[in-house]
Amino acid sequence: MQKMIETFNQGTSYAYLLDSNGSVIAHIDRNKSQELYNYKNLTKTVLTADKDGNLLRQKNGTFITSKQDISLSPSMKDIIDKVSGGETGIGEYTTTDGEKFICSYRPVYFPGLNEHWSLLVVRRYSSIMEFMDNVIRDSFIIALASFLIAIYLIILFSRRLLNPLFEILTATNEVKNGNLTVKLPITRHDEIGSLADNFNKMVAALLAYRQKQDENEKHIKNMAYHDALTSLPNRIKFKEYLEEIIQTDQQKGQHYAILFIDLDEFKLINDNFGHSIGDNLLINVSQRIVASTDKNSFICRFGGDEFIIIIPITESDTLTDKINYIHSFICGEYKIANNIFHLSASIGVALYPDNGNTQEELLQKADSALHSAKNSGRNNWCFFHHSMLSNSYEQIILTDALRNAIANNELFLVYQPQFNIDGTQVVGFETLVRWKQTNGEMISPGKFIPLAEQSGLILPIGQWILQQSCKFLKRTNDLGYENIKISVNLSPVQLVDNNIIDSISAVIEETGIRHSQLTIEITETAAIKSLDDSIAKLTQLREKGIRVALDDFGTGYSSLTYLRTLPVNFIKIDKSFIDKISLDSTQSQLVGYIIDMAHTLGTTVIAEGVEDFDQLKELFEYGCDYIQGYVYGKPLSEADALKVLEEFAQIQ
Repeated sequence: MQKMIETFNQGTSYAYLLDSNGSVIAHIDRNKSQELYNYKNLTKTVLTADKDGNLLRQKNGTFITSKQDISLSPSMKDIIDKVSGGETGIGEYTTTDGEKFICSYRPVYFPGLNEHWSLLVVRRYSSIMEFMDNVIRDSFIIALASFLIAIYLIILFSRRLLNPLFEILTATNEVKNGNLTVKLPITRHDEIGSLADNFNKMVAALLAYRQKQDENEKHIKNMAYHDALTSLPNRIKFKEYLEEIIQTDQQKGQHYAILFIDLDEFKLINDNFGHSIGDNLLINVSQRIVASTDKNSFICRFGGDEFIIIIPITESDTLTDKINYIHSFICGEYKIANNIFHLSASIGVALYPDNGNTQEELLQKADSALHSAKNSGRNNWCFFHHSMLSNSYEQIILTDALRNAIANNELFLVYQPQFNIDGTQVVGFETLVRWKQTNGEMISPGKFIPLAEQSGLILPIGQWILQQSCKFLKRTNDLGYENIKISVNLSPVQLVDNNIIDSISAVIEETGIRHSQLTIEITETAAIKSLDDSIAKLTQLREKGIRVALDDFGTGYSSLTYLRTLPVNFIKIDKSFIDKISLDSTQSQLVGYIIDMAHTLGTTVIAEGVEDFDQLKELFEYGCDYIQGYVYGKPLSEADALKVLEEFAQIQ
């Protein structure tokens, strides 16, 4: 047992056995077992020696022993008591010399013994603390190493995980700032790689969408600023361009010419041949305008058959030559769908900055010049002149005065007689309106009739003329001249009025004349402004027995075509054809051809503006039906017209 205990000795810890009485059975210190240490009684047995150190023996040879007291610390005594009591546990005690120990104790039982022994394992407290310090130090080192390794792994993993995320974040910021050309590299085949691939696809889709939007915006802007038919800039673009010129070139001293172009009688072609032909003609005109100008000029389709050109003027330019070239290039022959059209144009020219510094001024003055060109016979051009503004002012004053002309009895009628070819019989009268202002000034019909049409005053004036004419005819009937006819001119504005048929019928009923005594005269231009509507209304008039005459025949675009189309009883050959028939054989033959054609179609012919007997002779030979002109009679007042009827009645 002693050997086993000694074998367990590890320097800083050891074990020993006590019996139940507290005596040492085996101890690392042999003396304690040999001297019979008893920790419970606090004694030990020692051999007695003489003064020389020799052990003393009894007579029987046994050594002489003596008991000596031993001392234990209170903490050690407490543990011994627990051991003696057979307890198991761990305790801490301090020796009498102050050294601390940790003790673990438990009872052990051996065969053949009736009592228990106790095994005590003791370890110095300092060694335990040293061990704990080593454990703590090693644990700290291990923990620190683990922490550092973890940090390294975290950083390594974070870089692998976060760097691509930072790249994606940077790319998204680029996209947010409008850069859709950014593309992420795909170097991984995990979720991050899939995210980068999806990001690239998303950006590509956004880029395609933006490109589509840009194309749409460009297309919409092009539609907003360009004419759909000709692809030229439109009115909106013109105004922006002109405003830009005014804003940017004011300080540069640059001058420009604004050419306002209007096609003459284009509506006749459009209405007669259809909008498809008209559209193709406009496209061809726009192409000629582009071809007639250089790249520094701005061209727009202002609307309908109106175009505007803005030309920068340089010192080397001869502006009139350039405008003449453009005008001559536009005017001429156009072949559209096997139809040949001879087209002319009128141009009004305003100069910047001479004629104005605003859009409104320049456009107004170019328009005034255009109207002046048209009033001068069309197919020409003219510069704006300030006198045109005076004319415009005069038109405003006249229009205002015309509003009160009927109420002030300033308008009156004259009647020009119509005769059979030999002048032996008055067959009727044409009613002509005159205006004499209260100050005695006579205003020409050529001046106030257009104003009446533009202002809409022609409707009440035309109704008044019709009423007065029918009343005059009623008086001739009452005097016994029942075969006399009256011709009343109907303006284009009246013809398109939806109530015109009812208005004419109401006047006939009111005055009590016969429908067949009234002839409504219309110009070819008026009829073809809305051809289908005109044909319908003229047909209604004829069905009521009212006769229809086509006035100013030969001055329109294609008179013979309309002669076959319009439901008319009479044609009135314009004075411009009659003037030269006795001097120009070609003109004379043309008049003869018109008369023959009219008769072939069953239409009666009246020659207007016949002023001499040479003209009368030509017309007689061609078989003209009726004559109207100074050769037989000038326009007459109502009283004089009645006298003429009386004179012819007496002759007959």
